[in-house]
Amino acid sequence: MVKVTLDKAMIEKLRGLKSPLLLCDESGETLARVVPADIDPRMLEPQISDEELEERFKNPGRLYTTEELLAHLRSL
Repeated sequence: MVKVTLDKAMIEKLRGLKSPLLLCDESGETLARVVPADIDPRMLEPQISDEELEERFKNPGRLYTTEELLAHLRSL
């Protein structure tokens, strides 16, 4: 893992961070994702049970064709 030392200004911006964040360049391109050290990594996992996932796979609901999806996107 690479270690980067932050200057005081950046430390102040990040102090008290309670949720993950994206670090981006001036154009908005994501350079990194940062997770605060005190966040339990399990909290970043989807909050859905295995049973609910299985049910969603069995019964996905209405499915759309590619053309239907593209038509909807064009209408936006």
